[in-house]
Amino acid sequence: MKTILVVCISACSWFAMFPVHAAEEPAPSEPQAVTHGSVHEEIERLRHDFDRQRAKALRPVLGHYIAQLEALQKSLLERNRAAEGEIADALKAARDDFGQDDQPELRQAILGGGWIWRSDDDHNGVVAVFHADGSVEHIAMRGTWQITGPNEVTIATDGDGQYVLHFDASLRAFEGDQGGISGAALPSTAETHDLRLGAKSPQLH
Repeated sequence: MKTILVVCISACSWFAMFPVHAAEEPAPSEPQAVTHGSVHEEIERLRHDFDRQRAKALRPVLGHYIAQLEALQKSLLERNRAAEGEIADALKAARDDFGQDDQPELRQAILGGGWIWRSDDDHNGVVAVFHADGSVEHIAMRGTWQITGPNEVTIATDGDGQYVLHFDASLRAFEGDQGGISGAALPSTAETHDLRLGAKSPQLH
């Protein structure tokens, strides 16, 4: 018994030679300074990335839905002419949804700023503005706009019927389907700054 007691006392004495220190937690890092401009840019980047990913995810789903509607239209119209209008409406709505969701870059370009709108009635052009709520206007026109195809936008006006605009690959210019309509994007803030520094002005078509 005395031997066990001696061993325990010796062990305690040995451990006492080495002080136990509590684990030191790393100091919290200082948060990086974030400016309002950088926050806005990051939010815009995330939103644009989300739009592209959503379009990529929805593309096969909408494409399959449209293909099924087209097959239904073909099979039913041969047997039931009364279904023609209902199927045509559903197919148009599906194609409209596809056009809206599948081209976030076109929508972003359209809403990015003002546009110079020219026609046979005004070769000098007026400023036209597309709004996120689907409205569009210039000094002599009010209407609504919708993406209806690849690089294609259809405008329904309050009194002059509708126009179809076809945008070029750069999404900086368009041509209309009638009335000599054409247009080009107004310079952005960055481009305007470059112009003030002596850069050459982009051509408006």
